[in-house]
Amino acid sequence: MSIDSMPEARPWSLWPTLGFSALVIGALLSVSTVIALVALVIVMVQTPNVELQEITQVAKRLESNGLLLAISTLVADTIGIGLIYWFIRLRPSITFSEYLGLRRISLKTFMLWHLILFVFLVLSELLMKTFHQSDQFMVRAFSSTAHFVPLFLAVVVVGPLFEELLFRGFMIPGIALSQLGPVGAVLITSGIWAVIHLQYNFFFMGIIFGFGLLLGYAQLQTRSIYVPIAMHSFNNLIAFMGAAWMAK
Repeated sequence: MSIDSMPEARPWSLWPTLGFSALVIGALLSVSTVIALVALVIVMVQTPNVELQEITQVAKRLESNGLLLAISTLVADTIGIGLIYWFIRLRPSITFSEYLGLRRISLKTFMLWHLILFVFLVLSELLMKTFHQSDQFMVRAFSSTAHFVPLFLAVVVVGPLFEELLFRGFMIPGIALSQLGPVGAVLITSGIWAVIHLQYNFFFMGIIFGFGLLLGYAQLQTRSIYVPIAMHSFNNLIAFMGAAWMAK
């Protein structure tokens, strides 16, 4: 095959991108649900003769249990990363690195985007204070477990890695090449990303949507997935440290 006749390195088009992404998210939710049900069964076995009302209360407590959150995230997100890798490998003529944008950036660019992130975090904090909102989910998760290492790995490392590989690395390129364009790609991925965070109320979903817009724009501007991964991880590190402080 001559160089001129070789297929162009392009990501999956719009519908395959959305379809594969739906499969990844579906697998993520399924695995998380199974892990939660197993945890609930274990609790019920350890506490026989439990009433239905008590089961409901136990299920609600498990939703924000730090150890269960860590296990669920580590297992489900690892499977999700594997599925992303597999779906990319199914696409001929484009490498994993090219698809996701595994490109090095300068220290100046890295610091600039983290400065922008800092401004976003300050504005978000002002909005939370104005509307009397606080992230109690993370505080409850931190207060419910003494296993801080797996929780840290889940919240600060694996979670941001998986979510950025899926939403900014895998989804944006395929959607951006459609008639929706880059702006539509960032809007759609940010919206889906916000909606799957069911543990939060509408206010925090709005904050997450805004954060998704920033991460998507960073990905488009730098063409490097390393930037949104680092920004997302840093944001979660701040949230983790804040939860640790409030849980004292």
